[in-house]
Amino acid sequence: MNQSCKFDDELIFSQIFYVNRITINQKYRNMGLGPLMIEYIKYRFADVTNAVVLQSSAFEVKDKNAISLYERHGFENYRENTWIYHEY
Repeated sequence: MNQSCKFDDELIFSQIFYVNRITINQKYRNMGLGPLMIEYIKYRFADVTNAVVLQSSAFEVKDKNAISLYERHGFENYRENTWIYHEY
């Protein structure tokens, strides 16, 4: 477990919502769609899930903008390409 992430492997969630990847078409980037999608996912499924797990691509792991986006929206790095959002 990543020590900087409060998520615990032993913690059991009743339901987890998995997002395999978020991709924005190149011509629509830098228009605020990434943050909008992340916030929509978080709040759309808040009443049916305890956690959102975002699986990023290998490219995103090195993309400082993607990492910053996830962190700004409350996701914590759990493993190299796995980000978790959980309301405590």
